[in-house]
Amino acid sequence: MNRVVVILTMILLAVGCQEPRSLERFVKGEGPYRFIVDMSDTLAVYDFDFYTRIDVHGADIPAQAAIDVCWLSPSALELTERVYLPLAREVYAPYRAGVSPSEPGVWILIVTFPSPPEGLTGLGLVSRKN
Repeated sequence: MNRVVVILTMILLAVGCQEPRSLERFVKGEGPYRFIVDMSDTLAVYDFDFYTRIDVHGADIPAQAAIDVCWLSPSALELTERVYLPLAREVYAPYRAGVSPSEPGVWILIVTFPSPPEGLTGLGLVSRKN
């Protein structure tokens, strides 16, 4: 009986200790928004989505907002781009899919809004490991 309990315990610990396939983090405020992104697994590709909420009353929400995205690699290489985030009261927008980093490791993602929309509550990032 003890042997069965030990084996079941080991199986449960192995299953319970697996790394989650997706991670989500929301940063409140006006930014810049900083996210730590672990892309250490060289066999995986990664997908990224942004989300936010715009809390405005009686004002029009613009159709989109420019965001400046800066990726810092583990060796401090800086990659930057400007993309446009579609806006609504609640936003969930794909950013990049199938990312296979040139350098495995922990990356830092910094996002800024050059002209933040009125009522912006913050910015969230969902990262999925595939």
